[in-house]
Amino acid sequence: MIGFDIDGTLTTLEKTVEIFNRETGKILTMEDIKHYAIGLNYGISVEDELRIWKNHEKEMNKFSLPNERVVNHYKDLSKLQPLVIITAREESMREITLDWLKKHELVYSDIFFGDHDKTMALKKFGVHVFYDDNYSNVLSMNKLGGTGILINQPYNKE
Repeated sequence: MIGFDIDGTLTTLEKTVEIFNRETGKILTMEDIKHYAIGLNYGISVEDELRIWKNHEKEMNKFSLPNERVVNHYKDLSKLQPLVIITAREESMREITLDWLKKHELVYSDIFFGDHDKTMALKKFGVHVFYDDNYSNVLSMNKLGGTGILINQPYNKE
């Protein structure tokens, strides 16, 4: 089974950066985002970061733009075999997420919501190749004996 993350993998994080800019009064671009924990890029507390996520997660998830390069690869793979989506998005984002996937014509055999540590879901679905922007999840896939593929983002270059 092949698996994909959503945020930062199938989507760009442009909408997230736009919202964090609006909320913090800063003007950062994607290239300025050097840390996976986005609040570190803005110099805000973990509490403020979580508040922004909570207050705007629907907008971020609904209006995220597709990462065209990854989405095209996903569509090619989905013609050959079923794919699974494993996302840290909370279950409360299910409807918005399913609508986004349908809008962008991304078919999948199953979807898992709700954990940044995706090890359990990778095991549950028997994933042997996993695409993610989070280096920790790529390492987890490799430790499980599969192949983790890191989607290039400014915050995971080091």
